[in-house]
Amino acid sequence: MIDNLHLLHANLSDSNQFEDFWMLLNEYAKDIMGGGASLPIERKEQLRMQLPNIKDSYVLIAYMDGQPVGLANCFVSFSTFNAAPLLNIHDFVVRENFRSKGIARAMLDQIEKYSREKNYCKLTLEVLEGNKRARHLYNSFGFASYELDPVMGKALFLDKKLTE
Repeated sequence: MIDNLHLLHANLSDSNQFEDFWMLLNEYAKDIMGGGASLPIERKEQLRMQLPNIKDSYVLIAYMDGQPVGLANCFVSFSTFNAAPLLNIHDFVVRENFRSKGIARAMLDQIEKYSREKNYCKLTLEVLEGNKRARHLYNSFGFASYELDPVMGKALFLDKKLTE
């Protein structure tokens, strides 16, 4: 573990932790890998009101020397094929000036430990094709493309926006 790194299972009802969460999430959104634009300011209050009430969520904030440097927003889903819950890593970011220090790997280790304690059957995430650095990290951590039958190919992540 990195000496001055602290990983916190965040309580978003705590105003200080929520502010750290918001800063990290918005910084991620502004990065090209997060869409390249700040989140609308009204989203902050929506998240403040809604996220603490989501029962099956796990928010991990990484602090280095007391400064927020990484964020993982995870949500429980369910695998029907395994008849067991799984954990999806929905947002994952380490601030640019703190990358390549082992923070992301420490965060993934903590997420896996938490998931094993909860008896989740697997971890899932999505990553952009062009994000080679993240893909390398995830592959080295054991994540792989999902496929049931090589003839049918790998699964694709698709979405359909219902609101803006």
